[in-house]
Amino acid sequence: MKYDIYQIQLTEEQRDDINSSEVMPKWYKSYMDMRMNAGESAIMSILHMYKPVATIEAKDLDDVFEIGNIGPESAIERLDRMSSISVGDIIISYTGTVSLVKSLGFEEMLNVDKNKMKNNENKPLQSA
Repeated sequence: MKYDIYQIQLTEEQRDDINSSEVMPKWYKSYMDMRMNAGESAIMSILHMYKPVATIEAKDLDDVFEIGNIGPESAIERLDRMSSISVGDIIISYTGTVSLVKSLGFEEMLNVDKNKMKNNENKPLQSA
């Protein structure tokens, strides 16, 4: 089965924003909160930052994780720069299940619209 991999790849501008300020940018605080407490609720505020980076041919989510970290490269179709699969990454199966990589296992993300992910239609949440 094929799985689409979505990751946050910080741009040069975003890295400059982080490194040039004494105050942590609000978007970066949300990003770090997600990395430390990965879960669907933490992801929702930064969902717009995710981009498709690869498609992996695998048996299941555990196989996706292994292939995304140690290969074989022949099972990976790279679409963009891709880091090894880690906590906070999103995996969408071709059957439509959206899963979040957790520190131990995976969490199905029931409130994420896979079509919006695929079309990059997620918008930043407005501040209260």
